Amino acid sequence: MNYKILIADDQLMVLDNFRDKLINHLDIEPTFTNQAAEVIKLIQEDPFEYAVVLLDYHFEGQNLNGAQIAEEILKINPKLIVLVCTGDGGRDAPISCLKAGVSDFIQKDEPIDEVIAKVRSNCRKFDELSRVVTKKFNNNKQNLENSSWISKIDMVGWSTSMAGVAKQILSLSDNGAGKSTVLIRGESGTGKELIAKAIHKNSSRKLQPFISLNCASIPSGLLESELFGHEKGAFTGADKKRLGKFQAATGGTIFLDEIGEMQPELQAKLLRVLQEKTIEPVGSNKPIAVDVRVLAATHVDLEEQIRDGVFREDLFYRLNQIPLFVPSLRERPEDIAPLVTHFMSKHPAGKKKRLMYKTLQYLQTYDWRGNIRELENMVNQLLVLTPDEEIRPEHLNAKIFESNIHNPVSYTDFRKKLDKEIEERERDFLVAKIRGHESLRAASRALDMPNSTLQKKLLKWGYRLKDGVVCA
Repeated sequence: MNYKILIADDQLMVLDNFRDKLINHLDIEPTFTNQAAEVIKLIQEDPFEYAVVLLDYHFEGQNLNGAQIAEEILKINPKLIVLVCTGDGGRDAPISCLKAGVSDFIQKDEPIDEVIAKVRSNCRKFDELSRVVTKKFNNNKQNLENSSWISKIDMVGWSTSMAGVAKQILSLSDNGAGKSTVLIRGESGTGKELIAKAIHKNSSRKLQPFISLNCASIPSGLLESELFGHEKGAFTGADKKRLGKFQAATGGTIFLDEIGEMQPELQAKLLRVLQEKTIEPVGSNKPIAVDVRVLAATHVDLEEQIRDGVFREDLFYRLNQIPLFVPSLRERPEDIAPLVTHFMSKHPAGKKKRLMYKTLQYLQTYDWRGNIRELENMVNQLLVLTPDEEIRPEHLNAKIFESNIHNPVSYTDFRKKLDKEIEERERDFLVAKIRGHESLRAASRALDMPNSTLQKKLLKWGYRLKDGVVCA
């Protein structure tokens, strides 16, 4: 990986020294300036371009010092790694830099090689994922517009399909659909309950209760009591009267998840509730009026269940007054990047670990059958189980590398990509190792590899060794 760094010093001789030394550091791409204001301008133009910013503290004849520059650019990008040379700033320099939020101090008289070593060490802390994701986001007007819509329903994403879901949810309140039932359909793990909460939050009932119940998690014999309540003595163990979820949700919204798992006998009673707006607790024959909006969700094909006689057709039409479909994560891979960064920001270890962009690319080609729930679980596993600060592709579960049903990758393409990555790593390794040697023969002996092989590789990459320096 190549790191871009920004070096600012009012003395051109200092910048020239850095320029000469950094020629041999092929993985560092430096930008130089002797103007304090130019630093702020460059960060404003691209807040996530640079891995590290190295500032002198004192800028002769300019209105800003290193601490003031650091304070300004950290307002633009709080995650920016800023180093300041404080040797000529007096006693107050370290204090003012600390208040500004700089990452580290460097003494002005430190040897330049040691300064570069510190810069390189801080480069490794650079959050490549945040840089790439943020740049892709900011440079795409459609992403900006989609994200704006999706954020209005407290969800995360950039995709046009999820922006469409958000627009549909927000339109429900505008169109006077506050009492209409909504059937939310989509695969498990796509966030159907979050969608239901968003519908409730953006309705006229938002100040009233939101009650959620998973029909598949409760035995069929107890589900009726959970929904409608029961009278004392209605069945064995019913030692006192109990209100059901419908009464608890009075004035608000009840969300019935996995509605397709409800038994036909109870489906008939739910249909009566939707038609008559009344419930009858178990053990009672006295109707109780309820004012509740019903949202339901399922991952199964209800039309097929109707054909099989498992689900009532009349209940289906009652629930499906407003249909809403949540796309799977496979259908919106562009949402994976913002979701990953969101999950990492939520996790305690997220600030200590960095997920490399190549790792994200593997995640984006995987067939997420468990959808967002599976993705979040994978991110949490990586944060907890990865021993290193950098989360690389080799830390991923083996199944991530399997071919994707919707984005098939041939073995040939995979091998080409892998071979290219191996060659890049080999090139970086050899170039670093042969620096400082008097000749290629001496370097090949130190590397324990044939001199002819080393010569061929350098010739292929367009490099040569001159006076201990690797030149292009």
